[in-house]
Amino acid sequence: MNKKEEELSILKKIYSFYNFYCEQTECPDFILKLKPDCSKKIGIEITRLFTHEGYARIEKIPNYIEDVISGKNIDKRDKGRFNIREIELISPQRDKQKVNAIIDSNKPIVNIEVLENCIEDKNKKMLKYDSNCISFNLIIDDHTDYFSRTNSSVYLTQNFIKTVIGSGFNEIFLLTKLKSNFIYVPLKLFIFNHWLSCSKRLFEIDKLFKDYAEKCNIITHMYLILKKHDDKNALLFEEEKTIKLKFSKYLFYKDGKKRNLQILPEINFFNHEPLNITDKLPESIKEKVINISLKATVPILKTHFICSKNKIVI
Repeated sequence: MNKKEEELSILKKIYSFYNFYCEQTECPDFILKLKPDCSKKIGIEITRLFTHEGYARIEKIPNYIEDVISGKNIDKRDKGRFNIREIELISPQRDKQKVNAIIDSNKPIVNIEVLENCIEDKNKKMLKYDSNCISFNLIIDDHTDYFSRTNSSVYLTQNFIKTVIGSGFNEIFLLTKLKSNFIYVPLKLFIFNHWLSCSKRLFEIDKLFKDYAEKCNIITHMYLILKKHDDKNALLFEEEKTIKLKFSKYLFYKDGKKRNLQILPEINFFNHEPLNITDKLPESIKEKVINISLKATVPILKTHFICSKNKIVI
């Protein structure tokens, strides 16, 4: 497959084209046009995450692995990175064959900063994207094998959270493997669910939060946390006497005592007047409680968060 065919294959792992026409572009990689008239469209950017650039070149450049082994036409950035050694292969029939192989002598330690830097790089490039799109989503195809094995708590560093929540992308999907199955993690939803879990717990057991809850319900509280992390598109509004929060492609509200988190269509419009809450919440209690909530966001979640086309598992 060529590059565009590979990207299209990645796109299909998350999106169905039932409601969209798909157009291949460059900035971003794809534009999905809503049927039937195609006047409304969203942009999709796709990138691959590698342990380091050398692995990316081996995968992307035809015959580059042979060039590295032979020592010809090797990228200067890869000189000294790979060791070439002779190894012996033994077949099931006990036949032996000596071949040259690449031994990575300088394999870096993968951590959350690799993913964070990838997102920051794509955030900067958003300025060049098609301005006629309503919104943009980012899909990161994981080739490191790190995020398929790691505990979900690695996603909860404060720098990473701020990078994801403050991103101009409507949602950021991390596509990786769990055993032999592809899974994807919608990172903004993952972080929001974690905050919600922490906040519900604090509202129940902490006296300060009980006093705070008299002035601020859980919907408003989640809005304040999003704004604290530079979410520029979070919208708090009132509809039919119910306070609702729209963030990314999700809608959060309470129906009686039941909390609802709804996944919205990819293309959606909200023309509601933003709810002004500054007069209702004293700045001192607002800052104090938000900071307490944020400090509680690191150690709680220890399970995998998996999202498929028809279910979410936390």
